Amino acid sequence: MYIETAYRGFNDSHYLFPVLFPQDSQKSTKLNRSTIEAMRVAYVGFSRPIGLLCYAVCKNSVKDVEHVCSRGWEIVDITKSN
Repeated sequence: MYIETAYRGFNDSHYLFPVLFPQDSQKSTKLNRSTIEAMRVAYVGFSRPIGLLCYAVCKNSVKDVEHVCSRGWEIVDITKSN
């Protein structure tokens, strides 16, 4: 499980989402130093799981649920009761 954390004043999803889930209209993502460092940390966490990767983020970090799901990710809201 990779859990979203604060990094340089933002949640790491602020740096990772534009790289993981680029919008079609977005030609390129600026890879500044903070983004590159966040990507390095995420690479370590993302490359360890063998069968399943769970990326836990705050609800308000995911702006476009449909876009994220269209990239092959499943979003599970664990705050809702069954």
